[in-house]
Amino acid sequence: NLVAPDSVSLAAVPPVFQLRVTATDPNGLGDIQKVFFNSFKPDGSITSGSPVPMLDDGQSNGVSGDLVANDGIYSSHITLDPINTIPGTYRFEFHATDRSNAPSNILVHSIVVKP
Repeated sequence: NLVAPDSVSLAAVPPVFQLRVTATDPNGLGDIQKVFFNSFKPDGSITSGSPVPMLDDGQSNGVSGDLVANDGIYSSHITLDPINTIPGTYRFEFHATDRSNAPSNILVHSIVVKP
């Protein structure tokens, strides 16, 4: 399950949004090693901050904005730079790996960044 906006505005003060994805593993949540995403600019190039880790740490006021620790919902709180962010359609690819380094299916979502 992915929770992400379809569009965001650079005119918002501040220009922030939340990403959340649910990760599961047949061997249990403890077998999930990491959850992350890569984002790609409108021209297809990868953003400089990729890969971005997503956390299940329950730090709602922290970097992740995660609501409940260890519930399998991984979060990332994103703040856009209104000066250096180019408006357009950004592609986000969400990944996870387990402790044996087996990769998950890749979830893909597009977000339109409006001026």
